[in-house]
Amino acid sequence: MIIKIGNKEYIGQCNALSYMFHKKIFKTSIFDDLVVLKECLLKKRSSEEFYNVLIKLIYTLIYTNSNVLYCFEEFKEEIMNETISSITIDEIINLYLESFFDNEALEELEKIDKKETTYEGQNTKNEVFPEHEFIVSCISFGLNIEALKELTYIDVVKMMITTRKREKENKKPRYRMATQEDWDRLAQS
Repeated sequence: MIIKIGNKEYIGQCNALSYMFHKKIFKTSIFDDLVVLKECLLKKRSSEEFYNVLIKLIYTLIYTNSNVLYCFEEFKEEIMNETISSITIDEIINLYLESFFDNEALEELEKIDKKETTYEGQNTKNEVFPEHEFIVSCISFGLNIEALKELTYIDVVKMMITTRKREKENKKPRYRMATQEDWDRLAQS
């Protein structure tokens, strides 16, 4: 994706690794920032906050493409007085929505019981390190870094949900209900 800011062009990419990179760089979840962006668009937050989150998301796209980029503060300073066209903003938002949000996948994820994790003596349904949990899941699923560069986050989630459903359906019950014949055999022994 080509991102035009003022008279400069940057190349951005969005894939499953964008999820990790965003957390690594900004110490916030990409989902949290996308929610802030949504709230700004619904006018529940300021336009300055919208711009700050948008710049973070743009930086993540550029970083995902190259993995070599100067620090965020320098990037932000460089483009601070530049204009970002509404077309570019729309393309960026659509790219993130396609890569990170899917109603069917979200519904299926809600059905899956989150494992309980104890952290500082408290039970919580959230993973302590969700980004790393994602990578562990990807690795145990057999995906490598090259695959994550080609797939979106939502693609990976759908693959995992599908596989989990298939495994659950094919899993044989560990126990069966005892029949009268089983009880009779037990009584005779």
